[in-house]
Amino acid sequence: MWDIALGTSFESTDPQSGERIEHLRYPDKAMMSLIFDRIEGKAPNAVTEADETLTVADRITEEGKKRISSIGDFKVDAEP
Repeated sequence: MWDIALGTSFESTDPQSGERIEHLRYPDKAMMSLIFDRIEGKAPNAVTEADETLTVADRITEEGKKRISSIGDFKVDAEP
């Protein structure tokens, strides 16, 4: 995280030609803001990329299915 925020450079070797290649990674503003947020004591966001495709109602429904199935040890998508 720190290296991504600051930007780094590293070298690798091309497997076919054997030449050394220098890779530059530019500083990432999103990682900088995450580091500043953590320094200030703010909690990180719990939303992942997969969660953004679901609406709030869909996420609540999925969580409800998981909790109900865990109580009775049933599978969520089980057929009778």
